[in-house]
Amino acid sequence: MTARVVTIRRVRAVAAISERADAVGDDLIGDAVPISAMGCRALIGDDEVVERTVAEDAEVQLVPIAHVEHAHGTTVDDGAGAKRSRVSASATTDAAGNFSWVRVSEGDDEVAAILQQSLPCLIRMSAPSTPYYLIDERRLEQNLQVVEHVRARSGAKSVLALKCFSTWGVFPLMQRYLDGTTSSSAYEARLGHERFGGETHAYSVAFDRAEVAEVAEFADKLIFNSVSQLDAHLDLVGRASVGLRVNPGVSTSSFDLADPARRFSRLGVVDDAELVAVTSLIQGVMFHFNCENANVESLCSSLDLIGDRYGKVLGELQWVSLGGGISFTADGYPLDRFCDALAAFAERHDVQVYLEPGEAVVTGTAELVTSVVDVVHNEIDVAVVDASVEAHMLDHLIYGTNPRVNAPASGERRVMVAGRTCLAGDIFGDYRLAAPLQVGDEVRFADAAGYTMVKTTWFNGIRMPSIVVRRLDGSVETVRQFTYDDFVGSLS
Repeated sequence: MTARVVTIRRVRAVAAISERADAVGDDLIGDAVPISAMGCRALIGDDEVVERTVAEDAEVQLVPIAHVEHAHGTTVDDGAGAKRSRVSASATTDAAGNFSWVRVSEGDDEVAAILQQSLPCLIRMSAPSTPYYLIDERRLEQNLQVVEHVRARSGAKSVLALKCFSTWGVFPLMQRYLDGTTSSSAYEARLGHERFGGETHAYSVAFDRAEVAEVAEFADKLIFNSVSQLDAHLDLVGRASVGLRVNPGVSTSSFDLADPARRFSRLGVVDDAELVAVTSLIQGVMFHFNCENANVESLCSSLDLIGDRYGKVLGELQWVSLGGGISFTADGYPLDRFCDALAAFAERHDVQVYLEPGEAVVTGTAELVTSVVDVVHNEIDVAVVDASVEAHMLDHLIYGTNPRVNAPASGERRVMVAGRTCLAGDIFGDYRLAAPLQVGDEVRFADAAGYTMVKTTWFNGIRMPSIVVRRLDGSVETVRQFTYDDFVGSLS
């Protein structure tokens, strides 16, 4: 490998790996040449100079640190026998995850040491190429703390609905607050068991016998969708607690597409006599009738209806799952009323109550980050980004909704933002922004966690967004990048 010696003077920034060498502020004195992050140090003071041998073709971007004076270093093993330092920061970032310039008192040896020792960790902080999903663990933890509060006050356990969110790169954080997972297929059930742990609830609209035999090896609860499924596969269940989905005929969904109580619904047992006849074969039931329900009084009324209608059956069971679709992590949601209703239901019927939050856990925690690759004009400006609604935010296309734009800022300039597949209706939305979009501009779409990453496709062979996580300590980690090989491997 060809190498050279590079001299850097008076750097008030940390170097981080990037795909291109970007211009930096006037806090850098000297040549802003591409250098290898493996060989550079952050410097404080006008007269400090460092020389490092670096790769000839390596490129880095200088990324400044925010509020370093409030940070502290911790040492961790890098797995190769060496020690490296991480910075555990009260550092602040902007909405895009960029660090602010910071003025550090010259001669402050403690801060200088932190800057120098923290470089290996901070190298990971440069943004990857778009498109990518960015999950913010700090925002995720805020939702999880609400879940924990509900659990403590109501006694209801919560299992993550993997159909909504299955990005296991953040499972270590979620494991601290949730009791396990619930699934809608054998693969999801296995993922929950292997990657998440805790309780594993296995449900499917229709299992085949091979799937029941597979999940029965590890599932704690195995929930059938119909009496006919229960009859067909009960002999394979083994040690798992057996449940049955019940359809009470009520729903809060505003979309017929997602309404489990719609006419001719196949989702759950609707015949009360049929349910009573098999009560002795089951230990629990699942009622899944909420969809984006932010009305606690509506939920309380439904619990009363269920209690009155199915009270005799519930009295013979051990547990009841109330499914997901309850927006109890929303701002202003009356948590005390919610918790008291859950606790009263559990006490009235002497059952363990389960919730199956998905969207409630991940709402507001992720963005789809894209870049403008073209702007065309057809009566209005149409900015084409390097992502797709159909391939990367499919629910908006299905339900006829539009994602909110987190950045750039809103204003009076009209622009339509479109995806780059061949589908004419691949449109994110018609927006009013503060300035016209240009090629290279970044566009960030909000709420890209729930029912988003689990629905991505390779339509048109469009590059799949990477998965990036901003950790609790502020570091940014690319946990998965997709390549042409992944595209080919999805076909035959």
